Amino acid sequence: MRNITKPAAFFAIALAAFAASAGAQDYGSRGNLEASATDAERAEIEALYQRFIPYIDRARTELTMVAETVAYAEARGFRAWDPGIRGVNPGDRFYAINRDRTMLLWVVGSEPMASGMRLINSHIDSIRLELKPHPLTRKRDAAALDTLVHGGLKAYQWVNVPLGLTGRVDKMDGSVVWIEYGFDENDPVLLIPDLAPHVDR
Repeated sequence: MRNITKPAAFFAIALAAFAASAGAQDYGSRGNLEASATDAERAEIEALYQRFIPYIDRARTELTMVAETVAYAEARGFRAWDPGIRGVNPGDRFYAINRDRTMLLWVVGSEPMASGMRLINSHIDSIRLELKPHPLTRKRDAAALDTLVHGGLKAYQWVNVPLGLTGRVDKMDGSVVWIEYGFDENDPVLLIPDLAPHVDR
């Protein structure tokens, strides 16, 4: 599989996750945590980082992130919420999904909700080029895909690097086809050339 991850960014995420799990202290006032971490803390960060890499490599979009998180949560005792469920107990774990793109996970507490609750909120997003609803055009002997920019994409960062095509096609008959193309070593390389096609030999 081609390495399409950005290790430095994921190390920062792992470090932030470690800091968040370490307690309720104000870590923002401590400066650079990476510089002040002990060897034991660095080892814990590295272990989290190594677990996170394959997860984020599979969870490339909102849809795949939710699907991966469902598998991860169910392996840890979470089950899908049904409004008909009655008699929940402290410690019960549930999840609910909205339009396959957002997800809520919760653990039932032992105190009434009026006593308070702890919330962790995270945003699922990925900077990308999205295909338009009818993207395919043909010019002479070449096929072109019309795209839209999603997120804070800088065009110069996307040329001459291996890219992948990932997503889901919802067919008229109700069936679903998942697309993962360009991530296997045997797939042709997809890229946006830096040079115009007529001078790119």
